[in-house]
Amino acid sequence: MKELTQADDNYHITARTVLSIAKRANEIFQSSEPSEKQQFVKFLLQNPTIDNKELEYKLQKPFDTLVEMSGQPIGLRGLDSNQ
Repeated sequence: MKELTQADDNYHITARTVLSIAKRANEIFQSSEPSEKQQFVKFLLQNPTIDNKELEYKLQKPFDTLVEMSGQPIGLRGLDSNQ
């Protein structure tokens, strides 16, 4: 039981950290030195490339999931035929 509680606590700490970074990403980036900006971009983006002066990228996990879920109400499922 102790191990499960500790794992649950670790999960919540990680989730809070990820959400905090996601919320403050622009602020963190703008206030960083160029070398820190490069590290931050590597932390957030997966295989960034430039094609015709356009940045193409995929977000690293779990940031991709945050973006996908950003428009979804938390804890509410869609209405189905029974509701």
